[in-house]
Amino acid sequence: MTTENKLAILVCLFSFLVKLIILENIGIQYFADGNAYASIAKDIYKNNFFFPDTYLTDAPGLPYFFSLFESFRSIISIDPYVFGNVLVSSLSVYVFYLITFKIYKKKDIALFAALLAAIYPFFIFYSLTWLSETLYIFFLYISVYFYLLFLERKRIVYLILFSMFFAIDTLVRFVNFPMFFVFIFLTIYILIKENFFASKIFQIVSICLLSYFLVLTPWLIRNYNVYETIVFTDSGSFGKVFFSGNNSFNKSGGGIGGIDVRYEDLKRFENIQNLSLREETMIGESIQWIKSNPIDWIQLEIKKLVRFFSPIFYAERFNKLGYNLISFSTYGVILVAFVISFRKNFKYHFYETSPMLIYSLMLLGIHLITISSIRYRLPIEPMMIIMSSPIIFLFLKRIIK
Repeated sequence: MTTENKLAILVCLFSFLVKLIILENIGIQYFADGNAYASIAKDIYKNNFFFPDTYLTDAPGLPYFFSLFESFRSIISIDPYVFGNVLVSSLSVYVFYLITFKIYKKKDIALFAALLAAIYPFFIFYSLTWLSETLYIFFLYISVYFYLLFLERKRIVYLILFSMFFAIDTLVRFVNFPMFFVFIFLTIYILIKENFFASKIFQIVSICLLSYFLVLTPWLIRNYNVYETIVFTDSGSFGKVFFSGNNSFNKSGGGIGGIDVRYEDLKRFENIQNLSLREETMIGESIQWIKSNPIDWIQLEIKKLVRFFSPIFYAERFNKLGYNLISFSTYGVILVAFVISFRKNFKYHFYETSPMLIYSLMLLGIHLITISSIRYRLPIEPMMIIMSSPIIFLFLKRIIK
C-alpha cells in the first residue's frame, strides 16, 4: 500500500471521528421521512430480514441497511442507524479520493479532495440523520468509479460491477431507474466509437441489463406478490412529487410539507385507493395546470433552478445567519471554484468527468420537473468537490508560498 493510500485511509478515520464528535454535541437530526425509514427498519429486523407487508412503498435499500445495524444496540452507545450512516459517509471519502486520482492522476489533489469531503458540513449533517442521502451517495460514486475503470480499460467486468452497484443504489433511491438506461446508451456510443462489433456490443449490453435486473429481482417479485403486477420502482410517489412541484399552490419551487405545498393539499388524492390511478390523476391534474398557466410554470422552473444551486437555506428551521454563513463559506466557495474549473475540465478531462456530469444534469432535470431543494442537490456535491479540488488546491498552494 502506498503512502498516499495510507494517508487517504487516515483521512477517512479523521472524517469518522469528526462526525462522532459533532454527533455528541448536536445529536441526531430528525426528519419525518427519516422516522419512517427507522420504523420500517425495526420491522424488517423483527421479521428476520424479510420484506414487511404492503405499507413499504418507498425504496427498501435504506431500511434494509439500517436493519443490519439493529443488533448493534447492545454493543454501541450511539444510535446504530446514525452509526451506519457515519460509517458509510466516512468510507465515501475514500471513494472520492479514488475517483479524483483516476481523473487527475495526482495524489496530492486526490488527498485534498478527500480532505474537503471529510470536513464538508453538508456531508457531516446528513450523516447524522436517518435519511437516505448518505447511502445513496456512497453507492452512486462507487458506480461512477467502476464506470471510469471501464472507460479506461474497456473491460466488461467493470460494467457488470457498475450495473450491480447502480442497481443497489436504485433500491436506495428509485430516481436511478430511468438514468440507468441513459448510461446504457452512453455505453453503446462508446463501444461504437471503439469499433466494437455489433454482436459484441449486444452481448455486453445484455450482460449489463441482466446484472442490473438481477439485483432488482427480489424487489420485483415482492411487488408482484403485493400489487399483482410488475412495479419496477414504487407506486404512486412520482405522481405525488410531480403534483407538488407543478400546481397553483407552489410559489417557491419547494416541495411537500413546505411553505407552499402542505400535506393537506395532497390528502384529497388518498381517497383513490388504486395507486396507479392515483398517480395518473395527480400527473394529469399537474399537466393540465401547466397547459393553462405556461408563464407561471416557466417562472416556477426558474425559481427551482435558483433554489437548487442557492447557498441560502429556504427551510425555516435552517434559514438563520449561522447556517447561511457556513453554507456560503463551504458550498459557496466550492460552487465558485467549480464554475471556474468547468472550462478546463471540459477541455482536458471531459471524457473522465462525463459520467458525473451526465448524472448531475439528469438529476437536475428531474428536480426541475418535480420539486427542488438543497437536499436534492447533495448527490452532485461530491462531483463539484472533485472537479473544483485542483483549482482550490492550487489557489491555497500559492497563498502558502
